[in-house]
Amino acid sequence: MKIYNRFTVLSKRIFSKKLYICMLLLIIAITAIYKLLPAREKSAEIRVGIYMEDSSDYADSFITDISDGNSLYSFYFTDSEEKLISDVQSGYAECGFVVPMNFFKDFIEGTNESNKITLYVIPSTTLSSAISETFFSSVITVCSYDILTTGTGLYEYEDEIKDRMDEYMKGDELFKVTAATDGSYDYKTTTYTIDLHIYELIILLLIFSGLLGYYSYAKDAEESIYIALRSSDRFMLKTLYILTAILPITLVGVVCAVIASYNVSVILNILLCAVAVLLSTIILSFIIKKSTYLTKVLPMIMLVAIVVVFVRGIG
Repeated sequence: MKIYNRFTVLSKRIFSKKLYICMLLLIIAITAIYKLLPAREKSAEIRVGIYMEDSSDYADSFITDISDGNSLYSFYFTDSEEKLISDVQSGYAECGFVVPMNFFKDFIEGTNESNKITLYVIPSTTLSSAISETFFSSVITVCSYDILTTGTGLYEYEDEIKDRMDEYMKGDELFKVTAATDGSYDYKTTTYTIDLHIYELIILLLIFSGLLGYYSYAKDAEESIYIALRSSDRFMLKTLYILTAILPITLVGVVCAVIASYNVSVILNILLCAVAVLLSTIILSFIIKKSTYLTKVLPMIMLVAIVVVFVRGIG
């Protein structure tokens, strides 16, 4: 009964501090707000500009192929070469391509020595080689049939050649392609949430509260308030000081863990940390017996705790 009465008195002393109550409620409120915040989507697309001067049927087929292709890059078309250059210079586009007039015709006939595609890059461009491969793949897809027919000169077998090309380019003799991302992944957007370190914050508050509880006891003991008590009673009272200091933080930590939908293991870890703080603070009380000494080492202890807790949390 005596222990219960002392526990009640110490708890009333703690909860009589309005600022302390506001801090506890604020932690719960921040956790609730964090839980209610919707996940955000961040664009991950890599924009690539194209200015198309060629107006042939090949160009139309190329535009359709590269626009419909499921690649990591988002190709778009500009109305002028100046706009394309401006987009690349500003960083809006990773790089830019200019397809000159009659390029596809000259490419098929092998006469495009002076009629080549221009690639615009800036020093920060890092993906131009990989993007060029995707771009070149669409060019080959559009031109390969006619390149083969023109190269062999077998125009009378043009349809047959195209059919055989389809067998190799679209058949499954070499690859059997199976889509595994339909409806489950969008390479252009990634969903993320703000990482709120509730667990780490609770641990730090437990450590601080435990030290503060012992400081309150040490300060009272130095004023000879408990000089008439037996050593066992003083030890019990010191334990109660520390326990009543960390208990509210422990309860708040459990509530926050439930609100944030953490798993049961996190709640158990909070309870274990509370026990560990209680025991370690009691052990520390046998080493540092004066409140004045504790105030000197308290900043260093908290600094080390902050570094250890958050480094482990990030890792």
